[in-house]
Amino acid sequence: MSNQIKDPFFQLSKYEGTSAKYKFVDTYKLAARLQSMGYEITRKVVGGSRKYQGYQKHLVFFSRPEWCRGDYKVELCLCNAHCGTHSLRFDLGIWRYICSNGLVVGDTFWAAPRIRHVGFTYDELEQTLETIKCEVPRLVALIKRMRETRATLDMTRVLVEAAAAARFPGTQKHDVDLWSFDASRRNEDLGEDLFTTFNRVQENVMRGGVKYWTTRRDKNGVARPVRRVARAVKAVDSTLKLNKALWDAAAKLVA
Repeated sequence: MSNQIKDPFFQLSKYEGTSAKYKFVDTYKLAARLQSMGYEITRKVVGGSRKYQGYQKHLVFFSRPEWCRGDYKVELCLCNAHCGTHSLRFDLGIWRYICSNGLVVGDTFWAAPRIRHVGFTYDELEQTLETIKCEVPRLVALIKRMRETRATLDMTRVLVEAAAAARFPGTQKHDVDLWSFDASRRNEDLGEDLFTTFNRVQENVMRGGVKYWTTRRDKNGVARPVRRVARAVKAVDSTLKLNKALWDAAAKLVA
């Protein structure tokens, strides 16, 4: 029988092909538990999948009132799936109000907690959440350090080259307009501190608009350069991978 539930957030069972030991972890009930503990759902992202539609990887973002820090707030990113291919994972992130743009913290900041579906308990979940809450002050302190650091031209180049390498792996530097990664989309993004510069680069990567070149053969078989504009990144795996790569590049500059 085909699955009638297309949104994995509301899925009621695990994928039929999973093992008997694999335990279904209901994302809706999981979110309700977090809400009872003071977390608020801010947004959710569902990945695309033909084979596992309704069971695929999905992200749910939460925040807490005390995590609001003026022009941004800290977020908890819950990653789940019901198809047996991914463990339950938690990441920390940041949401900037001015651009309605979300960031995900990289692996150099911490070892993101994972909970296996096999043997899952809510006691383990609550212990994990307490561990995460203890890391938030350290994250806020790191953001403060980034804001107090002026982004030199060399620092900016490090960020845009890291962005190009992550977004277009295997592409030569001369095939990408590196400085289009650093373009400001609004007056509030004109700051020269490292945190603002990092945000500019990250938003351009995720929302598209970066310019690059490919080749296309004409009717005579001659390869001609073609200028293209990158599209927005929407896939769940790519969203996490690119965000983490850029965060790690920025964090190393104030390590």
